[in-house]
Amino acid sequence: MELAAKLEAALVAHVAAQTFPDYFTAADQVRPGESDEDITRQFLRCRAAGQAESEYPLDTGNFWWQCEVELRTPVAEQTAAEASSADTAESTSQLAKHQAIAAILEDAILVDDLPAQLTAAAVALGTGYELTVFGLQDRLPARDQSDDVYSSGWKFRVYCCSKAF
Repeated sequence: MELAAKLEAALVAHVAAQTFPDYFTAADQVRPGESDEDITRQFLRCRAAGQAESEYPLDTGNFWWQCEVELRTPVAEQTAAEASSADTAESTSQLAKHQAIAAILEDAILVDDLPAQLTAAAVALGTGYELTVFGLQDRLPARDQSDDVYSSGWKFRVYCCSKAF
């Protein structure tokens, strides 16, 4: 399995392990970067860049890899009936849903031991997911809004290798 796919799988496992509101089903809504699904609802995408930034030190198999975790929430106008519904999936506005999940994502990315948690997530995935994350750099938040989607996320560099120690 490619190192990028291992990183994405570890990120998916780590993010999906967080506690989410009832209207967000992590098993269905936290996805890896490469997917052939057509996604039309709120989702978290865990992506590793198309190629590593650099191997350091040379000839070690240790790489700096740019990763991104992005939350995308479709903008939708609420009807009066939805806003007054007892079902929180209907009564919670899309912006409020987006803000709630974005806060959970931020907490998941800003943990002090994220490298260890990503390595542990890879170990829990089993054979074929061998990965050791040594460190992170440059955690940068981002957010945007267009006419049809709210977007929030994090970009960061991961120092890792495709072996388990």
